[in-house]
Amino acid sequence: DLSGATYSYLRKNGSAQWPILSETNGGSEKRYQYPQDKYLKHLVDTGKTQVGADGVYFYGFNDGRAKIFKRPHMDPAEKPDSVYPFYLTTGRVVHHWHSGTMTMRVPWLRKMVKESFVEINIEDARKQGIRNEDKVRIISRRGEIILEAKVVDTEDARLKGIEERVSIPRPGVVFVPFFDARKLINMVCIDAVDDMSKEPEYKICAVKIEKA
Repeated sequence: DLSGATYSYLRKNGSAQWPILSETNGGSEKRYQYPQDKYLKHLVDTGKTQVGADGVYFYGFNDGRAKIFKRPHMDPAEKPDSVYPFYLTTGRVVHHWHSGTMTMRVPWLRKMVKESFVEINIEDARKQGIRNEDKVRIISRRGEIILEAKVVDTEDARLKGIEERVSIPRPGVVFVPFFDARKLINMVCIDAVDDMSKEPEYKICAVKIEKA
C-alpha cells in the first residue's frame, strides 16, 4: 500500500520504507514483523488477520504461518556445453524497474544507466579479449543481441562494498538487465516453462559471447 506516498510526503521524507498508509503513517521499521510493520499492524487492528506468538506474519494461513511446498530440485532446462559455454542470467539494475516504461522517463535515472549492457567476469573477459565498453555479441540457440560490455576490475578498492568485495557475476556467468525495451534480451532467453508454476525460465539459459 503506497496510498500515502504523496508528493508532499516524498518531498518531506525523501524516501521511506513501504507500506505508506498515509502522510502520517509511513516508513515501517521492519516488514512482516508485528507491530513494527505498520501495514501488518493495520490488518491486525482491523481484524483482517492475526499473527503468531513470535509476531512474524507470512502471507499463507490465517494464523500467519507460511505455506511451504517441498519440491524436488530441478536442473535448468538448458545447461552450458562446448558450443554455448556460459550461463546467461537476467535481472534488474537499481535505477530502472522492469521494462523502464516509467523510470526511463526520469532524466536523472536515464542518465545514470542509458541503455542495457552485458556484465562479464573479468577472468572470462580476458580470455575472450573483451575490454570494458567493447561491443559484445551474445548468442543462444534462439537468437542474438549486441550489447556493450561492463567489465569490472575486482581489485579496484573504490568498487568494494561493506563486505570488502565487488559484486560481479562469477566466472562462467554473464548478466544482462531487462529494462531496455530497445534491446530485448528475451529474444535470447529460453521458452521453457515450469510445470507447476507455469513460470518461464527467463533467468537462466546457455549462451556464447564474442567480441562484435
